[in-house]
Amino acid sequence: MRVDWEEGDMEREKRVLFVDEDVNLVALVEASLARKGMAIVAIRTLEEAWQALGRGERYDFVLLSMKTPPVEEVRLLRRIRAEQPECAVVVMAGYGAINDAIVALKNGAVDYLLKPARPSQVLFALERTAERVARRGLSDALLLGHCRECRFSGVVCVSRRMRNVCHQVGTVANSNAPILLMGEPGTGKELFSRTIHCLSPRRLNPYLKVSCSTLNSNQLEAQLFGTNDPETADLRRPPVHSSPLITGGTVYLDEVAALPVPIQARLVQALQEREIQGPDGVTTYGLDVRLVSSTRENLAELVDQGKFREDLYYKLNVVSVNIPPLRRHPDDILPLAEYYLDYYCDATGKRIRGFSSAAEEVLTRYDWPGNVRELRNAVERAVIRARGEKVEVADLPEEILPPADPKVIHLRLEDRRLEAAEEALIEQVLTETKGNISKTADILGVSRGTLYNKLEKYKLRK
Repeated sequence: MRVDWEEGDMEREKRVLFVDEDVNLVALVEASLARKGMAIVAIRTLEEAWQALGRGERYDFVLLSMKTPPVEEVRLLRRIRAEQPECAVVVMAGYGAINDAIVALKNGAVDYLLKPARPSQVLFALERTAERVARRGLSDALLLGHCRECRFSGVVCVSRRMRNVCHQVGTVANSNAPILLMGEPGTGKELFSRTIHCLSPRRLNPYLKVSCSTLNSNQLEAQLFGTNDPETADLRRPPVHSSPLITGGTVYLDEVAALPVPIQARLVQALQEREIQGPDGVTTYGLDVRLVSSTRENLAELVDQGKFREDLYYKLNVVSVNIPPLRRHPDDILPLAEYYLDYYCDATGKRIRGFSSAAEEVLTRYDWPGNVRELRNAVERAVIRARGEKVEVADLPEEILPPADPKVIHLRLEDRRLEAAEEALIEQVLTETKGNISKTADILGVSRGTLYNKLEKYKLRK
């Protein structure tokens, strides 16, 4: 496949973000790309690049100059790969820094150049990159790009397993077929349900989430069908013609396995007859809705046990999507953590420039039984606790830390005084001995009196 960029040959102007301190090279490349119908946004620092991404600016290509060691450049690459998977990144590394280029390629870059580079070499690298992108298609990335109509964002994935899920969701979203999302709690089922709505022809119509596991039968009936029952008058949607089942939108049945049997029966009837009856028992309204359901349970087993209607199961399970737990796609842990780090830094006004290598190791080694929801919560707590430029192990929630190694004491970078190490050691041994003073003093090799003095000094609980 050959991609020729002749003048006027493009459907739209391609945008290139060029991050380099060499103003002369940037000027020459800008002139060359302008003749090819491309717009270049030139910035000199990584901080400016972060600001541009934070403003939601989107690019077709990024030219990124690398420094040694490329720690911040790799972090920027991960964010671009996670938030703008359709964007192709070409890195430029100095001679003798080929290892940096290899690291960049492993973290999402498509191609690399060795500096100093001529404008013609840069243009050729972009053409070569465009060929690779076109050949690869990147259909899954494009299908799950940000939905401009509803400002959808939040699907962050770089692993092959999750990109396959994204591709499947993007493929079926444009239909009207009911979809069943299956997965453990916290895997992102609601986010994908909103994605399906945002990418569907119904995206300009209402989206309603119905929590089947938290509402009782009367409340569920009011949510779905409307009611004249005075006990649920505050929950109904009068008049009934505003029911979400007839508005042309999407209804998300969260944890559909908990739907009471009488509501299951009424929903089956509505789906079969393609209409619902008004509260007056006379007026009927045509059904116009796309149902997306989710479950943590095995619905097929519930059908066999007589706990879920078989006819409703088949009506909801026209298309099924399995969303894997986070432990099954660990490559997404750090990109997700970086995404939430940026999100909560923006919310709190903090300036934290990533995770320390030790903190990254803790994040990637943890099993995440609560999945993405637990990871998000952990990052939020870490941002609140962090006092340095990076999130350290000491900032992470205690429950995700590995079992304490008596030979290892984690201290904040800004608090590595000898007294801080002594305090941390005493606290760690006290925890291991469950507060036993005699055992703690014996392990530390001090007398009980000395230990009591230390406890008083550091205001530690006995």
